[in-house]
Amino acid sequence: MVEGSFKYQAATVNRTTLTGMDGVHGYKEKPVAPYISARLRDSGGTNVQGFNQQTNVNVIAELANGKTIIGRSLWTVNVQEVESEDAVFDVRWKAAT
Repeated sequence: MVEGSFKYQAATVNRTTLTGMDGVHGYKEKPVAPYISARLRDSGGTNVQGFNQQTNVNVIAELANGKTIIGRSLWTVNVQEVESEDAVFDVRWKAAT
């Protein structure tokens, strides 16, 4: 179950401004992997360990504003730790493009 927090990042580059003592020199670019992340609730029947094993999965999210976010060929990148008080854990999936 989705607990309520959902994020996605579609950017493919991160730009950093290059400066020197004489002013701004321009910028540099580095590629970044787009991601989808969510805070989920362990409902008791949830296979939390299964999230850690996910590679080459598709994630589809329908947002309240009507947008549909689709991630293809994703893999999980974090270790899922369940918070015992509310039984929630975070999952982040990343993609090559």
